[in-house]
Amino acid sequence: MKERNLSWNKTVSLISKIAKLTKENKKNYDWIISLNRGGLLIGMRLSHLLGTRHGVLSVESYSGKKKKKMKCDTGISMVGDFKKRSSVLLVDDIADSGESLVFAMEKIKDFAPQIYTIDSAAICYKPKSIILPTYIGEKIENDVWINFPWELKTLKETNAK
Repeated sequence: MKERNLSWNKTVSLISKIAKLTKENKKNYDWIISLNRGGLLIGMRLSHLLGTRHGVLSVESYSGKKKKKMKCDTGISMVGDFKKRSSVLLVDDIADSGESLVFAMEKIKDFAPQIYTIDSAAICYKPKSIILPTYIGEKIENDVWINFPWELKTLKETNAK
């Protein structure tokens, strides 16, 4: 599998692209919900760019002996309450398998059934994903592993493209 380090500058550019796409679609969201941890910085930045409230949903995946399982032990951490008819933009760093986004959408519906729209965004998207996010920063090859700048350990690594 090929590896690619995503720089901070490229990451910021992809986030800005998603913000621009939402504005071009004339979509106004009541909430941006980030998947913790990968989507946290992305969602926070989008919330500032779009002037939208921000919440966090912690979804955890782990490998059992036979297959991957998804887990969500808590509700959504946010400031304020959902409006009666809210629209949400769910954000993650990558739609790789897409399982986290699909699982999170189901959990959001469980936590807040009054939500009428849940769109999704990922700054990176692989065609093998089971979900096509509403907004995509960049399509990448299925065999590329992305190292996001917050995952890298040295400053030298974070300056890569």
